[in-house]
Amino acid sequence: MWVINKGAIPIPKATSLGHLKENFAACNLQLSEEDIQKIDEISINRRFVHPPIVSPKEWKK
Repeated sequence: MWVINKGAIPIPKATSLGHLKENFAACNLQLSEEDIQKIDEISINRRFVHPPIVSPKEWKK
């Protein structure tokens, strides 16, 4: 998973048993280096919530 590869810990939400199973199944997901690179190249930097504790340092400038 991309977010774990970057050193963060995702906190998923589940509103049903099916969704919970999907969240656990994501632990088995493997991204190729090419997939990770493509995600890294996404240039949209928008957030809808900006908690100062977890905002990346470069966004605090």
